[in-house]
Amino acid sequence: MTWDTNTKKIAPPQAVATRSAEQEENKDEAPAEKPFAKKPILVFIESADDTGANDKVANIVFDNNKVILGSRFFKCVRMSAADAENDALLRDSGKKLPRIVMITPDYEIGKVVQGKVKAGDVYKAMKAVAKKSYKGNFERNVKALLKLPADYDSLNAELKVLKAKKEKGLKPNEVKKVNKKIADLEDQQKKLEERQAELLKMDLKGPKTAA
Repeated sequence: MTWDTNTKKIAPPQAVATRSAEQEENKDEAPAEKPFAKKPILVFIESADDTGANDKVANIVFDNNKVILGSRFFKCVRMSAADAENDALLRDSGKKLPRIVMITPDYEIGKVVQGKVKAGDVYKAMKAVAKKSYKGNFERNVKALLKLPADYDSLNAELKVLKAKKEKGLKPNEVKKVNKKIADLEDQQKKLEERQAELLKMDLKGPKTAA
């Protein structure tokens, strides 16, 4: 699980109005461009007093396979309670610590999990926010991603055995067969990597438009 620990502020800057040439000429008021993130954002706000609770969330909740894979669809930020209190978007996101705040790409708070944080509750919140944020099917992709490591590990193990055998020296009648098997397994690995990249790529729904 990779955390961004450098981000100290989540709330976006004020929207800036941009004017087209026609609007400039006609002195029409330009609509403000609303900030829109590249991914939904998951913020882990730590307790300043209970480091044990922080460790439990980091090392147990975020060690859950579904949560780990689900997090790939979010920008994941780990932040102190003091920084969260100074952030316009996060300061009113809850009272209990540690807490997990999930934010949609248009910077609206989607879900909050606080107090006794459990992996099941975090994943459920991920699903809800991903549904608001992405066009694709988040849970279907996560379930498909869960199956890939076993396939990849199996290929790796078989490759390791064959390459070790090759390094020790092959009989003349084995060379062609072993080389072909290694090439086939490496091709399967490449296809798995391409499949993983495909599953991790989902299009955002885009910013909300005014009615």
